[in-house]
Amino acid sequence: MDRYAFYGLRRSGNHAVLEWLLQNMGGSGERKVVSHRRLMAVNDAAYINEINTFESIEALNEHCELGDKNYKKLIVSYEDVSLDYVLPPVVGYKPIVIIRDITNLFASRYKKGISYGHPYDYGEMRIDEKSVNIWKEHATAGLNDGAILIQFEKWVDSKEYRDEISTIFDCYNYDITDTMTVFGEGSSFSGQRKPTSEELKNRANQIELPEDVQERIKQDDILEIRRKLGYIN
Repeated sequence: MDRYAFYGLRRSGNHAVLEWLLQNMGGSGERKVVSHRRLMAVNDAAYINEINTFESIEALNEHCELGDKNYKKLIVSYEDVSLDYVLPPVVGYKPIVIIRDITNLFASRYKKGISYGHPYDYGEMRIDEKSVNIWKEHATAGLNDGAILIQFEKWVDSKEYRDEISTIFDCYNYDITDTMTVFGEGSSFSGQRKPTSEELKNRANQIELPEDVQERIKQDDILEIRRKLGYIN
């Protein structure tokens, strides 16, 4: 059986990629909502959404047992946590990290936070040193082969890249990329209207981030990782 733990900061394109992976792993077919907002399946593949936000350990255990018993391929997803954060029911799952360029990521988080009425350094869409450090850790793990790396901008832009990622999971790329989940809340900028790849790759140009956030992004530790990821020269 194939078991994976998917890590990403919110607004990295997590649900878009998870839904695409689900279709590929399941061999394409009817998508079923087994548990509202939590467990989605296609044939013998499934993913459990945001396991770090379950209301109780009992509910999490119930979903993990259901997934483990019924699906040959299973992904559990975490949001906004370190790779060191591993819940007991899924110890040993192979890690996947999704990385979005931090400029676009923070632009999307900032836009979404505004819609919630939150200050930018508070709540689910916070932009702070903790979120910077999680981004750095995820990116470094992906670059150093400590986790399977999926770069969101490349995934959006290139079918060839999506084909390459599919081979890592030993599955065919059916390339179903248009599933937008209600619980994923769509795009921070366009809601449930699917944005173009150019829009997704250029969110940083569509909103002005607070000055201290802009200055943090310009610091050497972030610039070095962005260069390694190919976002800047």
